[in-house]
Amino acid sequence: MKWGVHFISILLLLIPLSRFIQLDFGFIIFALIGSLAPDMIEASLRFEHRCKYLHNFIIVFLLFPFLIYSPIAGFSLGYFHHLFLDSLTKKGVYFMNTRISNGFKTNDIFSNLAILFIHIFIVFLSIPL
Repeated sequence: MKWGVHFISILLLLIPLSRFIQLDFGFIIFALIGSLAPDMIEASLRFEHRCKYLHNFIIVFLLFPFLIYSPIAGFSLGYFHHLFLDSLTKKGVYFMNTRISNGFKTNDIFSNLAILFIHIFIVFLSIPL
């Protein structure tokens, strides 16, 4: 997915999440940073895109227990969400040495819009009647 899709979709995901837990400004900022972190880290370290070691679900499982009760738990949520969205694409992501991939195309406008519409649908499902 494109970086804008990662950014907007994590914001959309935070809307229904805010019904269950109180989200402070720091949590939201760290979630936004976490949603862009895999690609930003790769670019800054000049790794290939979707590097096996950065785009790997095992990293989230190692990070999440330490961050779940801290003020920067949003980073872990954003990072996991980024990897989840990338797992929906044809290039996919890794879980240890296994590639997880699906049918969406990273650079296809319709694939990116479909992901956004799914997130918008989730927001509407969370609105009380």
